[in-house]
Amino acid sequence: MAPTFHSGDIVLSKPIRKIRRYDIVIFKRKEKLFIKRVIGLPDESLRLSPKGVEINQRILYEPYLTEANRYYLRRPMECVIPNDSYFVLGDNRRSSVDSRTLGVIKREEIIVKIFSK
Repeated sequence: MAPTFHSGDIVLSKPIRKIRRYDIVIFKRKEKLFIKRVIGLPDESLRLSPKGVEINQRILYEPYLTEANRYYLRRPMECVIPNDSYFVLGDNRRSSVDSRTLGVIKREEIIVKIFSK
């Protein structure tokens, strides 16, 4: 999640009531923990392209990304996010293992939401 978080950072988290776009969450997949930003919400249409992230055919505003981290995919990727699932991306798009490779994240895989470091 660099540049937002770095190895060794201490973060504060809280139980999840509602998950919103741009929330940073920790989830568990195959006994491994991941920290990523929620980009797509249940039942949304998502498209990744060299232009950026499109949600329901609108480019997503992502002010937290630096120009160097705006790498997406050379080939467009599209999906409709299933109910009770989320599409997550790391802030370092060039090297993040996220929903582009893991697929959507189910609600029950999300452990906590980060609110401060």
